[in-house]
Amino acid sequence: EDSEAPPAFGKKGVLGLGLDNVADIIGMIPVSLREAALTHSSYAGEHPGTEDNQRLEFLGDAVIGLICASYLYRKFPDYPEGKLSVIKSVLISTAVLAQKARNLALDSQIRLGLGEEKNGGRNKDSILADTYEALVGAAYLSRPWAEVERLVMVDIASFLPTVTKDAKSQLQEVWQARTGRYPHYKVISSYGPDHEKTFIVEVSHAGRVLGRGCGGSKKEAEQKAAAEALKNLQLPNTT
Repeated sequence: EDSEAPPAFGKKGVLGLGLDNVADIIGMIPVSLREAALTHSSYAGEHPGTEDNQRLEFLGDAVIGLICASYLYRKFPDYPEGKLSVIKSVLISTAVLAQKARNLALDSQIRLGLGEEKNGGRNKDSILADTYEALVGAAYLSRPWAEVERLVMVDIASFLPTVTKDAKSQLQEVWQARTGRYPHYKVISSYGPDHEKTFIVEVSHAGRVLGRGCGGSKKEAEQKAAAEALKNLQLPNTT
């Protein structure tokens, strides 16, 4: 029955602030919607007639963007649009959303096809992030707005210290101070299907490779490359 919550999710009230209470919100999403949100396209492909989570992911992506933008607009009233955009881009990045999915134990709930399961899909950031977005989309369709905000905002404060100044901005400041020039980012390879591409980026200067990173988008890969460069230069970074 749609009103019945699987035992994997919490049974307490939804008035608290912790992850247990967010699990309650997830548990009150109708079963049909929740199952769709947790269904990867590889599973649907092996089970004809099963709905995958791609449409819900599309919706959830927009909802998360709106909630994060609204939060940052109010929290940082003196920040210009450009700085707010940088922080938002990290908060909604694949790496952050995947971590939020892990915090909610979604990695153990995703329905994957046999091939994707064997390929370690349960641990892929891109799949975890997409699943989290789909779950937010399902919550938006079935729960009060305050609960949807809670689902997105529950642990956002833990990510803020890492994004007030991103690694790419830090590296740019440091390298410009040292050399008077900017480091250069280049995509050296990419792999995977179009809807799930992984990019590998190198950051360099004058032929010297400073760092390398990979991610589900070019921006994410650039951030990881910059973070590695800061580490290689033995400089602290907050990402």
